[in-house]
Amino acid sequence: MSSTIDDLLALYTRMEKLSSTHIQTKFDLSQDLKELFQKEKSFKIQVMKLQEAVDLQQADSKPKRKVEDITQLITTINSLESEISNNELQNSELESQLTIKKTEHGILSNKLTMLQNEKEQLVITNNQRKAEQTRAKKDSAKVKSERARLDKLRKQIENKEEVKKNLEAATQTVTQIEQVIVTSSPTTDSEKGDISQEISKEVEELIFASKRTFDEAQTKFSSTDLTPYLIDADKAYKLGVKAFILLSERLDDTITSKPFTDQVFEIVNYGLVLNTRHLSAVEGMLQKLEKGVEISPLASFANEVRDYFVENLILLGVTGVILEID
Repeated sequence: MSSTIDDLLALYTRMEKLSSTHIQTKFDLSQDLKELFQKEKSFKIQVMKLQEAVDLQQADSKPKRKVEDITQLITTINSLESEISNNELQNSELESQLTIKKTEHGILSNKLTMLQNEKEQLVITNNQRKAEQTRAKKDSAKVKSERARLDKLRKQIENKEEVKKNLEAATQTVTQIEQVIVTSSPTTDSEKGDISQEISKEVEELIFASKRTFDEAQTKFSSTDLTPYLIDADKAYKLGVKAFILLSERLDDTITSKPFTDQVFEIVNYGLVLNTRHLSAVEGMLQKLEKGVEISPLASFANEVRDYFVENLILLGVTGVILEID
């Protein structure tokens, strides 16, 4: 479309030049006609004067000019008359050419008007197409934005659904751990067989070991000597985490081969909100004990560590009873 408009503009420029040339030609022809009219007028005056001179010469009884002069005058008159005829013929031809040029100029003017109108229409059409393209781009951007928003909402819904499934599975796993512990009581031997069919012996032993170890740990708690409690409580916590992972249908059993910190965060990401506030501090104290370095935390921090283990083992379903030990 751009090249078509450029071609039309080029033709428009050429026609303007032709029009200017025709106007100049018309002007030049008009000047030539004026000059020819002046010459014709001058020639006629000369012919009249010469004719008067001939008449005077013929009327004079005593010729004042020689025969040769008269012959020369007659020749000059004939030459002037011939030139006048030629000028009149040229004038006629010039007038014909001028008429033709006027006709051509009129045709070119009409074509120029048509081309100008076509150019204006093309510009309008081009602007309309540009406006349509702009609207199409805006509509496309809106559609893209809306699609992105819908995709985001869909992902949020999918994430919420996944979190919901994880929480439901986590709740079911915790309930199973609690049932295993309940069935360990002598008063519930009749129900123990049903639970054993659903949970492997390995997982049952992990749950029982976690429960027994933590119960023993709580009897050892002292705010002035945290080491005995810390060792048993950490052992119980790790057994409980492993049992939870192996029992959960939505967690991969291979997670248990990872470092303990990674296991905890896998469960947290899964949906069970374990307390990780003192995770690094506890791991640090245990590493010091392994190296033979004694630990002596403040009594307030020792109480926080006890609460840390109790909270997490309650969340795992291992224990629901907090023993108050001074």
